[in-house]
Amino acid sequence: MNLPTRSLTQPLGGAHGDTSPGWNERRRFLASGLCCGVATALGVFSLPQAFGFAPARWPADVQALWQQAWAGVRPEQVLDVHVHLLGHTAHAPDDDAGAWIHPRTLSPLALGDWVRRTAIEHASGVAGRRAELSAVYLQRLAALWAEFPPGAKPLLLAFDAAVAADGRVDAEHTMFRTGNAYAGAAARQHGWGWIASVHPNRPDAIDRLQAAHAQGARAVKWLPSAMGIDPSLPRHRRFYAELARLKLPLLSHAGEEKAVTGANAHEALNPLLLRPALGEGVRVILAHCASLGQARDLDHPHQALVPAFELFARLMDDPSLGARVHGDISAITQVNRSPGVLRTLLQRRDWHGRLLFGSDYPLPALAWLTSVPRLARAGLLDAQDVSALERLQALNPLAFDFALKRRLQWQGEGFAPAVFETARHLGGA
Repeated sequence: MNLPTRSLTQPLGGAHGDTSPGWNERRRFLASGLCCGVATALGVFSLPQAFGFAPARWPADVQALWQQAWAGVRPEQVLDVHVHLLGHTAHAPDDDAGAWIHPRTLSPLALGDWVRRTAIEHASGVAGRRAELSAVYLQRLAALWAEFPPGAKPLLLAFDAAVAADGRVDAEHTMFRTGNAYAGAAARQHGWGWIASVHPNRPDAIDRLQAAHAQGARAVKWLPSAMGIDPSLPRHRRFYAELARLKLPLLSHAGEEKAVTGANAHEALNPLLLRPALGEGVRVILAHCASLGQARDLDHPHQALVPAFELFARLMDDPSLGARVHGDISAITQVNRSPGVLRTLLQRRDWHGRLLFGSDYPLPALAWLTSVPRLARAGLLDAQDVSALERLQALNPLAFDFALKRRLQWQGEGFAPAVFETARHLGGA
């Protein structure tokens, strides 16, 4: 396993963390390293793991930090709403009982996709174990999650293929596919929950929704840019009506997406395109709070692009949408996110009842993707927490992500416990 060339205590940015234009450019370059070969050359794929050490064997300050992270939070109400499920069991992308990875990701000749897959496999602890990738991934996830208090659960994400307008699966533009039956079975095996994924272009999309609901899915997951979904199209209205009837939330990526290619329909990640779903009564969870990238302001189409997070905020503050707009806080601490986004999310206490905890696992295991010292320099963490958090990241990246987000603060404001008690939004604990 390649280890980071950067020390865990060595900052990625300059003395002021994130303010210089040069650092902003370098940060964007590194953060998009999942799509460039530089990540390979630098050896920044994953953390040096002390994996397997239970909390009782953690250093005293790490144990104390972990205990403090749970103060005021009821573990039985904690669901991690953004946990990716990797597997390699299927020979075709439309095998719902299996998990499929596009063959091109296995070749360095397709450098971008190869780097993305390699980085994620290193972070997941499954690199070099392709024949047993599916089982090892779940074993490792189970071991990491066993260190959480009883009652807390991950929600495993299914991931549908790209599907053309005529209903045919577009294998060429599908980077990977994780079937609903596969995700549901994996979740039941471990006593966890799961989130289905159904492309609305499928001729049997409504039947698939109903089947997923009957099998206990807590929500439906989309990545519009990779799947080739324009959420605003009128033909999806029936799909949205069924989501609302079944009371299944839609977890949809919004803002710029770096880790997964596919259909490359990047404009489909505009947060405002989700208004038709909201208008049909669907509760929509915008992944990452649309905290990365820019999008066209569809309310003022002749103006320049604006931060996608600004459009997320517009939806959150729209009184006509009631309480149907939510955001998950996965990925918001990564180095390609502005500290200003974190400050806003922490200060907007009126949003906290509609923010949901998510880890974006396995990405918290990528050492270079989260700089704890940078967050401390930005005034978002107590400097005394830095050392313990860095060691916890190496011991258990899932526990690290939870503890980090529990310790974030700005001008005395941290995330309310309700942000982490997500079960009430997703059908109970």
